[in-house]
Amino acid sequence: MPLKTAIVGGKTVGMDNSIIEGGGRDISSEEPGAARRTDGKTQLAQRSSTMKTDDELLKAAANEMERREQERLHDLQIKLMAAIEANPTMRQFR
Repeated sequence: MPLKTAIVGGKTVGMDNSIIEGGGRDISSEEPGAARRTDGKTQLAQRSSTMKTDDELLKAAANEMERREQERLHDLQIKLMAAIEANPTMRQFR
């Protein structure tokens, strides 16, 4: 509702019959006033499915980070073992 209409009174834009002035009656309904374009349940379901997708993406990213970390540690272990084998002094600490 516009500020002037709220203060002075009068009909709201949504209750207006003229298309040019904005709003108008919903011709698919017997009730007066403007119709909602979507229902809240549909929007909520869409947001919920998006959140699930985000959670799945976060889990996939965490799994990928864990896999890379394990690979990095394995490569580091191989390099360390090679360095120990190459040094006679370090071989005793295997």
